[in-house]
Amino acid sequence: AFGFSAIASVAAARYRHTERPQQFAALEIDQLERLRQSDLSLKEKAQEKGIVYGTFPEATDEQAAQDLQFQSYLVRECQLLAAGDVWGVFYPDSLESPYWQNIDYCRQFASDHQLLFKLDAAVWHEFLPIWLMEKFKDRQTTSTEIGNILRTMVQGVGQRYGAEAYAWSVVNEAIN
Repeated sequence: AFGFSAIASVAAARYRHTERPQQFAALEIDQLERLRQSDLSLKEKAQEKGIVYGTFPEATDEQAAQDLQFQSYLVRECQLLAAGDVWGVFYPDSLESPYWQNIDYCRQFASDHQLLFKLDAAVWHEFLPIWLMEKFKDRQTTSTEIGNILRTMVQGVGQRYGAEAYAWSVVNEAIN
C-alpha cells in the first residue's frame, strides 16, 4: 500500500518560456483519436512528445520487492525510475556510515528492466538528516565545514552512482 510520484521532463525545453509554434500547440485530430483509442503506455505517449516519463516510488526496497503488481505497472508505464532523498537515505546518522541498500535496489531494478535511473535531490531543505540540521543551527559551525560536508556527500554519491545515473537533481529547494 504505497504510491508513486510522476516525473516528466520535457526534451524540447526551447519552448518552455516562449509562445509555442502552431504545429506544436495543437495535435492533429487523427493523432488525438489514435492516442485515445490506443493501448499505449504513459511512457510511449510521452515519448511521442519528446518527454521522458518516470516515477519516484514512495516505498522501501522491501515493499517494492514484494509488490509484483506495482513492479508490473512501473515497468509498463515508466521509462525512468528516480531514487533518492539522498541525505535521509544515504547518510541518516553521519557521513561515516552511509546506507546504500534502498538506492542499490532501485539502481538494480532500473538496470534489470531497461529503465533510466535518476538520482533525486541530494540537497533539499525538507529531507536533511537531523545531524546536519544540528550543524546548521550550531553557531560554531563554519561555512567551510558545511561546504566540506556537502562536497563529501555529493562526491561520495557521484562516485558510487554517477556512471549509471541518467540524471541527478543535486540541489532542489535548498533554502527554506
